[in-house]
Amino acid sequence: MTKSTEYQDRLLKKYFRLSMPMRSIAGQIAIQYHLHYSCITNFKSMAGFIRSFGYDPFDNLTKKYGNFWYKLRAGRALTQTNTCLYFLNSVGMLTAKLLNHSLWHLIDQTVDINKSVSRLPRPLKQQLLLPRNKEELIEYHSLQNFKRSYPSGRECLYNLQSHDSFSALLLTALMQITELKHCRPSSAEKIAYAQFLYLFGYKYRTLKKQEMGHRINQLLSSNRIIAEESVVSISSLKDFEQVEEFLKVGIENEELDLDIYMSEKIKKFITGQPQHLCFTKY
Repeated sequence: MTKSTEYQDRLLKKYFRLSMPMRSIAGQIAIQYHLHYSCITNFKSMAGFIRSFGYDPFDNLTKKYGNFWYKLRAGRALTQTNTCLYFLNSVGMLTAKLLNHSLWHLIDQTVDINKSVSRLPRPLKQQLLLPRNKEELIEYHSLQNFKRSYPSGRECLYNLQSHDSFSALLLTALMQITELKHCRPSSAEKIAYAQFLYLFGYKYRTLKKQEMGHRINQLLSSNRIIAEESVVSISSLKDFEQVEEFLKVGIENEELDLDIYMSEKIKKFITGQPQHLCFTKY
C-alpha cells in the first residue's frame, strides 16, 4: 500500500463517520472550492472542468462521470468508496482535505472538542490559547485554556472568512457558553452566525445549510445530535434571503470588492440586531 493510498484510506474512514447532510455539504463545497477558489485550477465553469478529463458525450463512461460532478455540485452526498476515490484522484490535495475538514466533524460532533481545538492551524491556536507551559497537550488543546475573547479578536477571525476561522469562532462561542456561562447567543456566537451567513449563503452555494445550522445549535447547546434529518424542525431562510438581497444590490451598484461589501453588510445586519436569535432558532 502506497503512502497516497494510505492517506486516502484514512481520509475516507473519517469522512464516512459524517452524517449524510454533512457529507453533502462537504462534497458540494469542496467541488466549488476546486472550481473557483483553488489557485491551481480556477476553471471558469463546470463544463470546462469536465472537458479537462477528455469528456466525450457519446462515451457512456465519461458521460456517467460528467453527471457525477454536476450532482456533486448540486448537493449529492458521496456514499460509495469507488466514487469517493474517483473524486480524490481527480482533485488536488487542498480540495481533498476540504472534503474532510475538521469543521464538518466539529459541527457533526464526530470528535471531541479537544481534538477540534488541536486541528486548528497554529496561528489560530496562538491567537486563541494561553501559552503552553508544562501541561499535557490534551489540557493545552481545551476550552479551559482559551484566552478571554475580545471584540478585536473576534473581528480578526471574522475578516479571515475561512472554514478554519469559522471553527475558531464556534469553539470560542462554545467556551463562552460552557465555561463562562454566557447566555445565548453569546458575543462570539453572533459573529460566528454572521460568518455562517457569509460562507454558506454567499461564498458557497450550500443545499443543506439549514441542517448545518441545526447541528451547530445542537453543538452550542451541548446536546448530542439524535434527531434524524427527516424529523428535524427547520426554521425559515429569511436571513439567507436577506443575504441574497445584499448580493443583488451589490451587483447592481457594481461594488469594486464584492467580498468586502458582502462581509460588512452581513456583519452589520446581525450585530445591529441585539435580540437576534442566531443559531438558537434552528
